[in-house]
Amino acid sequence: MPLFGKKKPSFEGGGLVLFLDVHDAMHAEKVLKAADYAVKLVAPPPELRRGCDLAVEINLVEQPGIERVLHEKDVPFVSVSPIKPGTSGILEIVKVTDFGDWLMVKAANMKLSFEKKSGIIVNTSGGGCPDIPYLHAEMIGKRLDEAPIAGAVAGRYQDMMLIAGTIPSKALPLTTGKAVIDGDSLMVNGHRIPCTQGTSAMVSAALQTTEYLKVEAPQVLLVGDTGKGNGSRQMYEYLIENVQKLTPEVLALHYCLPDMALTRRLCEAVKKCAKRPFMIADAASMYAAKAAGLAPEFDIFTPDATEMAFLADREATHPAYIARHLFDIDVKQTPKLVATAYQYKNAAKLLLVKGATDYIVRNGEILATVSEPDVPMLEPIGGTGDTITGMVSAFVHAGLEPHEAAIIAARANRTAGKLAQATPATRVWQIIHQFPAVFKENLCQWSGVCINP
Repeated sequence: MPLFGKKKPSFEGGGLVLFLDVHDAMHAEKVLKAADYAVKLVAPPPELRRGCDLAVEINLVEQPGIERVLHEKDVPFVSVSPIKPGTSGILEIVKVTDFGDWLMVKAANMKLSFEKKSGIIVNTSGGGCPDIPYLHAEMIGKRLDEAPIAGAVAGRYQDMMLIAGTIPSKALPLTTGKAVIDGDSLMVNGHRIPCTQGTSAMVSAALQTTEYLKVEAPQVLLVGDTGKGNGSRQMYEYLIENVQKLTPEVLALHYCLPDMALTRRLCEAVKKCAKRPFMIADAASMYAAKAAGLAPEFDIFTPDATEMAFLADREATHPAYIARHLFDIDVKQTPKLVATAYQYKNAAKLLLVKGATDYIVRNGEILATVSEPDVPMLEPIGGTGDTITGMVSAFVHAGLEPHEAAIIAARANRTAGKLAQATPATRVWQIIHQFPAVFKENLCQWSGVCINP
């Protein structure tokens, strides 16, 4: 649900956006509603179908703007077709039947019935693909908020989220798999990794977020690197070789030794994926992307104020080498730095600039700022910027629109710092452990994503 909405136009219809893939149709509906277009997910007439039994009905007069949004969001579609006189009827996808103590919700030929009083799912039916009986077995007897329904958070189908980065260790080999939080550490394939500044803080924040939202936890690709670069190169080479097979929905890149040549090769490999991942970069992965001239190929960067000055410097290849006049610039000049970064094509599609005031920027336009609660004690705590990136990645993976994910992550980080009564001696894991309480208290109000833990 968008956090900031305009009054939507009346719905007159007249056009259908057609798709080859059901998931693309569902994603398109979410994207267009977030952009304040009045649309409906419908079953297209047989004569207009192009491989998918779903379409998005639109106001035909808005076709140019709708096509532009879909292209900007990388949502593939076949065409936009006018609904001509004599065309077969369009069917509403979702119908609800009241059976007294129970409700049946029907979406196309899929039906789910639940008890009104308890919200417990009592039956499902319809469908013929192998995932249907699996979902039936998994869902019966569970409450609606417990059921493993794809896209339950925000209507977007969920594939894998992959977080890749280095860990400050000389001994950690290249490690892939699921991570779990164990007190003040992460456990990955038997390796205990302290939750400190860097990739481990990012992963821990993402895990807390996905667990609360009841969506698939991220996969991680971690390797030890203390600054020599060997681990970073292993990470890059693994991604270059395997990203097409992994096909992550979200690929979040974090700490590493920046390597422009390997970043270029990785971006070329990403282009060959059947479906382009949503690309997020922070820390040195962001430095490498900018220095290689590849910033516009990324969906989100999460710089702090000094890193924002680096993005605004046309020549610098690392934040340590930014021009003196940019290094000395008042952080209140962030809007100017943002404009300069976009002018030189050194910014991702969306920026979350972390600072005393957090700026959420899309394609050069400042969409929102977050400055409350004001918790100055967060600045000296190593890892509190990494936690924001972890939450943003998880919220995008769960289906929130990128700008919503950024706004909520900025608010949640500040609120967790306040709840932890942060001091300069606080450790980042103490902030991360506050996230479930922050989400429980605020997430529904902030976003409309209401979960019963």
